[in-house]
Amino acid sequence: MAQQVEITHQLSPEGVAQFQSLRDDAVRAVAARFHATYAAEYERFGARGREATREDLQFHLEFLRPVLEFGFLQSMVDYLRWTHGVLAARSVPVAHLSLSIEWLAEYFAEHMDVAHGAIVAGALRSARAAYLAAGTTPTATEVLDQSWPEAVPFHNAWPATSATRGP
Repeated sequence: MAQQVEITHQLSPEGVAQFQSLRDDAVRAVAARFHATYAAEYERFGARGREATREDLQFHLEFLRPVLEFGFLQSMVDYLRWTHGVLAARSVPVAHLSLSIEWLAEYFAEHMDVAHGAIVAGALRSARAAYLAAGTTPTATEVLDQSWPEAVPFHNAWPATSATRGP
């Protein structure tokens, strides 16, 4: 079972408001940076690929907000691991997932008040480090073991999974 990852500093309500006010600009800036830096790699995806990049960055920040407010990183780490699998299936360079988190951290550190920016950047970098340490896409069994032990009887009754689970 994976260890729950927590951060020690949550963002104040004022910091959350500042984070929210910068989200759209952060997405635009990081998406533009990707498409400028990796134009040849992303050219094949066209306009829909540019939109997908922005959507993915928005999702990253959507999963970050509860981390900033409550301090628990695990759902974001699980999201990053899941996203890794989705990107791999779409032939998008998965190394860019980690890079997108770092570029978002840089953006918020630069554009927020120093203390708030440090918390946001620290949370992003902690999630990135935990995602990289955990590996790729979580398996159904791994997620079950972490989250819902009461679902074991159902899991064992499912033919495709019963061979991989003990009682």
